[in-house]
Amino acid sequence: MIYPRPWRGHTDFELTKPDTQTILTLADRAQSGKQYSAMLALLEGSVKDGADLRYMPLINAEYVVREAFKLYEIDTKVEGVYACPACRHQNIHRESGDQDTRDDVANLEVYFCEHEDPYEMELSKGREVEIWASVEGEKKQVALLNKYCFRDPLLDDLLKIESDRSLDTSTKRLNKLFRMCLVDLDGVIDDASLTVEKIKTRYPDDVLNFPDFRDFQRMSLITREYGLEHFIKIGCENCGKNFESAVDFTGFFVSALTSMSAQRAERSSGASRNGDLIR
Repeated sequence: MIYPRPWRGHTDFELTKPDTQTILTLADRAQSGKQYSAMLALLEGSVKDGADLRYMPLINAEYVVREAFKLYEIDTKVEGVYACPACRHQNIHRESGDQDTRDDVANLEVYFCEHEDPYEMELSKGREVEIWASVEGEKKQVALLNKYCFRDPLLDDLLKIESDRSLDTSTKRLNKLFRMCLVDLDGVIDDASLTVEKIKTRYPDDVLNFPDFRDFQRMSLITREYGLEHFIKIGCENCGKNFESAVDFTGFFVSALTSMSAQRAERSSGASRNGDLIR
């Protein structure tokens, strides 16, 4: 199978059925709320290519996990609430009784590329990020930024964020993630010794403080240019308008991982009672 995006020279992988220890580890991590740790356990038990899978791009990890779910016949449908931009009606996609309006992640298209180039983003026209510092008691502008360059968010990045209890809001987690992924900047920087890493360290609250919130949204979208399709098509059940909404991948993987671990744990229990090997 082919990765959506090459990483560290790796372009393809072989997906195999995980062993008993993998399933038990997956169950423990999923049930304790460690979504990305559970994803890593599944990858390490399913992908055989000799790579350190912690450093796999998240877009690749999501794709591989989805393929694993399909292979093991795990539910790949995702619930969601989608507000219509025209009439503001809340379209609820869920399973209820005999009706199932959930969207199936298994049907999402996959976008591939053949390079590992970073993602570049120029700020909206006329917009720049100003960074100020106190120099000898006076406030001085040290940088004026208008172009950003990001690498892929890695599974390892999400593992670190997942274990950091100080990141107690989604905004804090997202800011931390993209500071980690920021690899280059362009604009006017007064001090030549002020590298990207120094800017991120000294001015963590300023470097991604875009004047236009739409640039913050664009930052999130450009790193999902490849991999699983990020949007699903919705038809408003109230006014009939067709619109697109982002897939809740976090909710999907949490639900599917928990479902997978529960099913495997149940099979394990049954196999143990019957004296059989876990399959």
